[in-house]
Amino acid sequence: MMLNLIKSILHIGNNMQINTINYDAKISTSIKIIEKDFNSGNIREAMEDLSSLIEENNANQKIKYQLLVQKTSFMFSLRRYDESKKLLDNLEKNYSDFIDVAYEELKLIDLSLERQEEMFFELVDKMIVEAPKPLNRTKFELMYYLNTGDTTRAKEIFENLKEEEQQSEEYALMGGYLYSVLNDYEKADFFYQIALSQDIHFLDKSTILGFHGTNI
Repeated sequence: MMLNLIKSILHIGNNMQINTINYDAKISTSIKIIEKDFNSGNIREAMEDLSSLIEENNANQKIKYQLLVQKTSFMFSLRRYDESKKLLDNLEKNYSDFIDVAYEELKLIDLSLERQEEMFFELVDKMIVEAPKPLNRTKFELMYYLNTGDTTRAKEIFENLKEEEQQSEEYALMGGYLYSVLNDYEKADFFYQIALSQDIHFLDKSTILGFHGTNI
């Protein structure tokens, strides 16, 4: 059993978004518009615009790498895991000179879905050592156990957090996911309501409203 996919959360805020790509100035404005469209629910338009941007920058390996990383992130958000895996393999094989933390965040998702626990936490430890500011290993532990469906471990980790941490922008959505799978609907609703008051994306809102049996 796997929960709604939990993506890595290195960036404080916007729990489920990869925010570590430092885009080339040439495409920075365009990608911000694409991200905004995707996160607000204009998914088809965002994907079409991203595909066009990839084609336009086909000859520039660095920019194309960044755009393919973004596409992979979108694919994971849409739960198109086979396509995400192929994109990751392509990045590792053909863009190894550009591999950075943005790719590593996405690799963590893949490793969690494949239940590669040792490799997952080896990469986590590498990222923590190399990070320019302190990272909390607890976030990654919670991500791993949620994605692998180990709700016992996930519940233990989540409930060991302080109350203000549980209700923070980093964790509230995770709490909702966790308790909905545990069929603790009162707690799930509590954390989902907190998440809805925060800056979350269209797909996350859809998940929450699906839990409540309503449409966005």
